[in-house]
Amino acid sequence: MIYIDSINEKAISFLNFPFIQGLTTNPSIIKKETNSWGFVETVSFLQKIPGSHFVQGSVKKDKDWFMELHNLLEKGEIDAKKFIIKLPWDPSLAANYVLPLRDLGFKVCATAVYTIQQTFTAVFSKVDYIAFYYDRMKKSHIDVENRLLDILNICEKNNPELRLLGASIKDITTVNKLLKLGIHDLTLPLNVVEEILKTNFPQNDLEIFEDDFKL
Repeated sequence: MIYIDSINEKAISFLNFPFIQGLTTNPSIIKKETNSWGFVETVSFLQKIPGSHFVQGSVKKDKDWFMELHNLLEKGEIDAKKFIIKLPWDPSLAANYVLPLRDLGFKVCATAVYTIQQTFTAVFSKVDYIAFYYDRMKKSHIDVENRLLDILNICEKNNPELRLLGASIKDITTVNKLLKLGIHDLTLPLNVVEEILKTNFPQNDLEIFEDDFKL
C-alpha cells in the first residue's frame, strides 16, 4: 500500500484512490503544514477522513499522549483501527509502549530503523510495522539494498505478518527499486505520488482502446 507524507488538502483528495491507504504524519510534518496542531488535534482530524493513518507518539517528552488516546477511545471519539502509532525506535525508551498500545487496539510502528539490532528488538517487541528511512540510510553510507534484504529475512523468519514500510523516498526510481525488493508499503511525498499516477503507453494504447470502445 501507499501512504502520503502529508496532511494537507491535496493529500486528502488522493485518498479516493484505492491504492492510497492513508496519510503519515510526524511532529515535523504537523508543524510544517498546520503550524499549531498538537498530537490530539491531529488524531481527531484524521479520525474524520477516510483511510488508516500513522501518527507519532513521544518516547522522551510528554507521555500524556498515551492517556489522551485512552480517553478519546473511552469517549468513542476515535476508532483505534484507523491508526498506527509510530514510536521512534530506541528500544530502551519505546518497547514498553508496544503492548499497552496494542491492548487498546492500535497497531504500532517502530520508526527510523537502520540497524539489525533495531530490527531484532522491534520484531520481538511485537510491532506491526517497521519503518526504514531510505534516503537517510544512503546518506549514512549504508549498503541499503543488502541491509533491507537482511531486515526482510529477519521479519519473514520471525513474524511473517509484520510489514516493512519504506520512508524518506525522493523519486520514482527508488519506488521501483523498493517494490522489486519486496517492501510491503511505501510512504511518499506528494510529488512522488503524482509521478506514480502518470502513465505512458508507448503505442498510444489508451487512446486506441478508447476510440474503439462501443457499448
